[in-house]
Amino acid sequence: MPKDSEKQIARELYLNTGMTQKEIAIKLSISEPTLSKWVNSGKWDELKAAKSITKEQLLKQAYEQLAAINNAIEERGGVPDKQLSDAKGILVKEIALLEKNHSISTAVYIMDRFLNYVLTHNPSVAREVSQMQLSFIEMLANEVQR
Repeated sequence: MPKDSEKQIARELYLNTGMTQKEIAIKLSISEPTLSKWVNSGKWDELKAAKSITKEQLLKQAYEQLAAINNAIEERGGVPDKQLSDAKGILVKEIALLEKNHSISTAVYIMDRFLNYVLTHNPSVAREVSQMQLSFIEMLANEVQR
C-alpha cells in the first residue's frame, strides 16, 4: 500500500475511532514512530479535539445557560435587567439555529458512527463510503433549501 494511502487511512482511524496509535500502527503494519510523526506534523490531536464538539453538546450547553438565565430572572422577581434580557435573546437565537436542520445533523451523526465501524473493520472501503456519505448529506441539504 502506498505511504499516502496508509497515511490517509491512519488519519481516518485516528480521528474517527477510539483506537490508540499502537493499535493503528499494528493494523496498518507501520511503525509507531512513523505514525507519531504523522500525528504531530498533521496536528491530528487538534483536529480530533475540534471534531469532538458535537451539535448535541452545544445544544446541551445552550439549554443549561438558558436555564441559569431564567433562574437569575426568577431571583430578580421575574423581571430581567438589560444584560439578562440580551443574553437570553442571544441564547434563544443560538438554540434555534442549532436545532434547524436537525434531521441532517442526525443523519451525519449516524453516518459518522457507521464510518467509524467501517474504518475499524474494513479500512480499504472507508474512503468510498465517506464519499457516498458526503453526496448523501449534500442531497439532504439541497432538499432543505427548497
